Amino acid sequence: MNVLVSKAADLNTPFFLNLPAEIRNCIYAILFDRDDALQLTHTDDGSFALIHQEAAPILYSNTFLLRATRNDYHDHTGLHVNSVSAAWLRQIGQHSNFVQKLTIDLGNIGPSDCYCRGPELPETFRRSDSFIRCGALMNAIWSSHPNMTVSFIDSGIIPRFCTPPLFPRSTSPVTSCNTERLSHVLQQIARDDLGMKKFRRAIGEIGITPDGFNGVFVFRTTDWQTRQDDLSHRYKYSPFNPFFENARFFEAPKDGAIRFCVDKMGRKRRIVFGVPSKVVKVIVDYTLDSVTSYEIDLDSFTNFTDLCGILYVDWELHEKELDKFFLNHTFNISMTADMNTNFDTSKLGRLINARIGDLFSFGRRYSADDVFGRNVDFSINLHIQSAMQTPPPSSNGARINVMPLIAATLRAKGDRHITIHTHSGNEEARSNTISVQKLRRLALPVLQKYVLEYHAKDAGVLCPELWMDNQGIVDVVSTGSVVLGRRKDPAEEYRALWSAWKTGYVGAKAPPVADIDGLARSMYLYLKWITL
Repeated sequence: MNVLVSKAADLNTPFFLNLPAEIRNCIYAILFDRDDALQLTHTDDGSFALIHQEAAPILYSNTFLLRATRNDYHDHTGLHVNSVSAAWLRQIGQHSNFVQKLTIDLGNIGPSDCYCRGPELPETFRRSDSFIRCGALMNAIWSSHPNMTVSFIDSGIIPRFCTPPLFPRSTSPVTSCNTERLSHVLQQIARDDLGMKKFRRAIGEIGITPDGFNGVFVFRTTDWQTRQDDLSHRYKYSPFNPFFENARFFEAPKDGAIRFCVDKMGRKRRIVFGVPSKVVKVIVDYTLDSVTSYEIDLDSFTNFTDLCGILYVDWELHEKELDKFFLNHTFNISMTADMNTNFDTSKLGRLINARIGDLFSFGRRYSADDVFGRNVDFSINLHIQSAMQTPPPSSNGARINVMPLIAATLRAKGDRHITIHTHSGNEEARSNTISVQKLRRLALPVLQKYVLEYHAKDAGVLCPELWMDNQGIVDVVSTGSVVLGRRKDPAEEYRALWSAWKTGYVGAKAPPVADIDGLARSMYLYLKWITL
């Protein structure tokens, strides 16, 4: 092996550093292609640093192949290869300026039907989003390596990482990466064909689909870390990626330059009535911070969209904010009687019994008592127009049967109040307020007298009626319920009510009686419950 000395012992003898620069460069090129070595002497005089500085451009102008591998799972979203590529460019420091060509092996991405799992790491893309990350690499190119050419190859997947798919493969597993198109798209982004380089400090991640036809720029937000944690847990199986709310999508046609576009990949972006997010925030803040009571008119109420609008319609706001809305406000529930002083207590019962877990969020665990009636602060206002009543009300006001109210409010807290308002022409309405607990105590002696244990086995036995006016209890009817001026078959009534109850829809059509009204069986069970 030939040895060329950097500086000879005899200063009168020509040595390497005295050679013209062109000759030294030729020697460098030969040395990098052959096994010949350059022996450095007198390194304390800076000759080593000089030679390294001179040789660096030739050394780093070679093509570097970067293969980021894992030991036990595939890198489906490119998280590892993206971070390793950027880290390597940082580690070689200023000499990375001489790097002209970098080739990245995507063999570790893995086939689309492999479901091997790595550790839960903060992510911007989920596997279902179908993006390969290249944000860190592109930021390094934009910042320090504008002339570097990056390309991709696929050396083949690592089969031992593959988790068997749901159905047997007919062929060997293959990756879905189109390395030629990926290389072409990456070079266009690196040249800043889309004009995004000036936003590089605001861009949190860049993704390209494995086929190279689509991509996305995701912008940073103040809650970036929180969103990454949410993506790994709350939104793991959701159709919506919260990062796409602040993103711009692009496409790369087969024959043409990349260009911005709307999301054509079927991923759901969060759009709330087409309103800018700042406007949505103002609406939400106003709704949550309002100190006024909310009115629920059960005569026209159909579902919670009518009540809380955007908080109920938009699924993410539903998930995050709806519980605050319900638990921090007071609700006034109002109903108006018909000409026979009947109220649609079946709808009231479904509202009182609505489960919080069904209203607020998916996946939370609630106990059996976590219903609207026990957790939400509310009052009930019953309005009676005396001019409409048949027969006309007495001097003590209109009478109502309170048994349906008791049945509808079985699962409500006893300290909730019911107010009966009797309206007569232009006169001021007369009102009488009674708590749910007091109403139960008034009904208890009547139930003890008329409801027997054997009634629980006979669905045809009607429970007594308890009529009350502004002065209190005035009449007890033990023979059965009178609905809309006529008697109804208990079995038919029960079937109709059960059908309405099964819908789970607060506004479902049903007879104007509570779902458990009119049946001694239900009232007997209530009697046992109230005396515990």
